[in-house]
Amino acid sequence: MNKGLIDKVANDDELAGVLGHEVAHIVARHSIKKLQAIMGYSILRMLAAAMPEGAGQVGNAADVAFTEILLGYAREDELLADQLASRYAKLAGYNPHAMIDFLDKLQEINRRKPPGPKSYFKTHPYVPDRIRIVKQELGERIDFSDYINIEETKGK
Repeated sequence: MNKGLIDKVANDDELAGVLGHEVAHIVARHSIKKLQAIMGYSILRMLAAAMPEGAGQVGNAADVAFTEILLGYAREDELLADQLASRYAKLAGYNPHAMIDFLDKLQEINRRKPPGPKSYFKTHPYVPDRIRIVKQELGERIDFSDYINIEETKGK
């Protein structure tokens, strides 16, 4: 938690959602899962390096595959943390819909940024996906805009 976050949240309900998100990462053991994957990959990489011919190609392919797998897990972990955060906020007596309000702010911030190069190496899902997951957890109606993953500036 930092001053930037405190300045962005409108109320305690939004703050509870953000803190619930971080607690969800701990409860779901996401950092442990990532550490286990890295350790397993290290063993695989050592075995690939011991291969006499074509080891460089096998190693490079393993690097790319591992990166994609790890990033996929990271995006899934973020969605799960959002889902659990709304659940935790509700159980703690906070308004769980405030999580959607905060994610809307995050989406607006992203829209104001100049468009950057597209990347296949995103660690977080698109904000509309995150909003959709929270809405599903809260039993809210999902509409067409919840499936659009465009993070461009308005007016373009």
